[in-house]
This record gives sequence, structure tokens and C-alpha cells, in this order.
Amino acid sequence: MKKEELTITPEKVAEIVAQASYDLWKDEEFRKMVNFETLSQTEQDRIFNELEVTLLGLVFLQAEQQPLLLDTQKKVIDAF
Repeated sequence: MKKEELTITPEKVAEIVAQASYDLWKDEEFRKMVNFETLSQTEQDRIFNELEVTLLGLVFLQAEQQPLLLDTQKKVIDAF
């Protein structure tokens, strides 16, 4: 694996989020839960957009917490 493939870029994050959102949006179980077939095209599109925005928000929140988690992990290891 090349080093560039391991680098996380904003473009890669956006691509992963878009794919994950699309996968959920196409999931049969998800569509049953939201009665997808009865929704208008506008509402279906809105759901997809909401999935993307929600997942991006979760990614950003996790990225913000990463330094704190690493610091906590180091403190726990040092305590032993």
C-alpha cells in the first residue's frame, strides 16, 4: 500500500461519507423503516442530504475528540 493511500484528506473523508450515506440510503431495511416508497422525490433527496450532513458531523466530532482520547490513553498507560 502506498503512503498516499494511507493519508486522510478532506476529499477522501467526503468520498467515504458520501458512499456510506448512499449505502444506507439504498439499504432495503432502512427504506422499509422510513416507508421510503411512499415519500416524494424531494423528501427522498432530503433524507439523503440529512444522512450526509449527520455523518459529516459525527466525523468532525470524532476528529475533535481524538487528541483528548490519545491524551487520556497515555495518562492511563502512565498510571500503570
